[in-house]
Amino acid sequence: MCCASSMFCRCGTISPEAEHIAQLEYKHAVFAAKEAAFQANSASAGARTYVIDTYVHVVVSDDGTDMGDASKEAVAKQLKALNDAYSTNSANAGIHWVFNVVKVTRTKGPDMCDQQNEAIMKAKLRKGDKNALNLYITDLSACGLLGYSSWPWDLRKKGLIMDGVVIHYDTLPGGQYRPYNLGRTGIH
Repeated sequence: MCCASSMFCRCGTISPEAEHIAQLEYKHAVFAAKEAAFQANSASAGARTYVIDTYVHVVVSDDGTDMGDASKEAVAKQLKALNDAYSTNSANAGIHWVFNVVKVTRTKGPDMCDQQNEAIMKAKLRKGDKNALNLYITDLSACGLLGYSSWPWDLRKKGLIMDGVVIHYDTLPGGQYRPYNLGRTGIH
């Protein structure tokens, strides 16, 4: 998962098991067939828009260092990068994804590299239903990660509380982690 020669692991999400990969491949094939049929039947219908309610949680270290803080401008640039990336990649398919920021919170909290702390913070902060994106921006230096996320099938095992994407604050556009400071960790 982590490269010993690198200062940071690129993605801390645990690789899926073979059975999940097979299920995803099957579901993708079924979806692709249905989508092709839908596109053929509704070529004149125009682009469909999907709005994803997005809750952004900036979690600042409570140890007195204030690590993890991200400016309003950096958060706005991250969401612009997210919307731009999904708009560009989905336009040809007749789909328009919009990440609509419902709320941005700023909270002092413990290191989210610790699984217990992560669970406590997510239980405290998580908003919306299973269709919402909860984006946690924090300092992940202690675990050496740029970011990580949950898998959809984790909802059954871990519940909605642990759902979401966690990214290092310096991966936001203009952050200190070059070349990873273009907002693409949040997109990935």
